[in-house]
This record gives sequence, structure tokens and C-alpha cells, in this order.
Amino acid sequence: MDDWDDMIDPHGVPPRQVTDATKINVNFGEQMTAMKQHYAPAQKKKKPSQGKKNQAAGKAGEKDAVASLLKMGHLRADPIPTKRTYVFAQKAFNGQPLFRQAKMERAKGDIYSMDENGRLCLSEVKSHDKNTLPWGMLTRRIAGGTYHQSENLDGHIALHPRVSAFLIWVRGKETAVLQWPVQGFDKPRTSIKWSDALQWRVNK
Repeated sequence: MDDWDDMIDPHGVPPRQVTDATKINVNFGEQMTAMKQHYAPAQKKKKPSQGKKNQAAGKAGEKDAVASLLKMGHLRADPIPTKRTYVFAQKAFNGQPLFRQAKMERAKGDIYSMDENGRLCLSEVKSHDKNTLPWGMLTRRIAGGTYHQSENLDGHIALHPRVSAFLIWVRGKETAVLQWPVQGFDKPRTSIKWSDALQWRVNK
């Protein structure tokens, strides 16, 4: 009975009758539990997918880019949110849609800012740790074709003389804010070297 004294119900209900068979079953159950815990394979932590890593790097790069624009004297700099529109399915059950689908509207760029002269600026941010930034970084394959981010920058500066556009390259802890268009970086198979970006950047 000593083994069960601690299991007496606080409301005064006496413990169940303990027999030798009960003790054997309890011990066997405890041993099986201990063995399962001991020999159970260690659960591996799921590694974040490459897509999530890229998203995290992109968000961190946008923060650094915003800080660089404000340091340059821009009065305001805000990341451009991605717009999502939810469309409910036509098919329904008991009046309730079975699912909904999100349609994502691609943003015109990464950051809108206003410089000290009141000019509206559009910036495209690229977080890239290598020594060369290839033209392909401004191109994304999407359903239905290819999405060229350079066209957004070109279209922005064509709107009005009092607007400006930047390509912001974040590499590690350094940032290069490049005035758009960048000379020699205007078509496929062209690239920018980091050493050149440091010379051309407008954020000294």
C-alpha cells in the first residue's frame, strides 16, 4: 500500500485495492513508456524553405533600404504592401463557399519615398550577397509570362520630370542606392559589380 499512499484522492476517496498482478501491470507499463521514450528517434527541426529564407532576406533588405533613404534626407519612405484580393468559389455547400482563392496584385516596386525636394521616388530593392548583381534579378517568371521589374522603374520616371527611381542593392551590412537607369545595366546578360556599385551609389 505504501506505493499508492500518494494517490489518495484529496476528497477522501480511498485508493483502489492493490494486488500483486496490479503492481506487475503498472511496472510493465512504466517500463514500456520509458523504453519508447529512450529509443524514440529524435525529432528533427524542420528547416525553413528556400522561399521563406528569401522572403526573410527581402524584408530585412527593405528595412536597410528604408534606413538608407531616410539617411539621405528623404522625408518619408514606406514599403509598398502587396495587395491580395480574395475571390470566393462559385460552388457552395449549404450556402457556404467551399474555399476561397487569393489573387495577388504585384506591387509596382518595393518602396515609395519622398525626397527633400518633394519628388516622389520609387525604389526596387535587391538583397544579394554575391559580388555581381545580374540582370536576371529584375526578372520574375509568373503564370502567363515574364514579369520585368525594370519596366516599373522605367514607367515611373516617364510619368513626370519631378519623379525619380532607384535600384537599391543590399549586400550584407552595406547598401548601395543607385540612380535609375544604371548605365550599362539595361538588358539581359548585363550585370553590376559591387565595386562599381560602391562608386556609383548616391548614398555616401
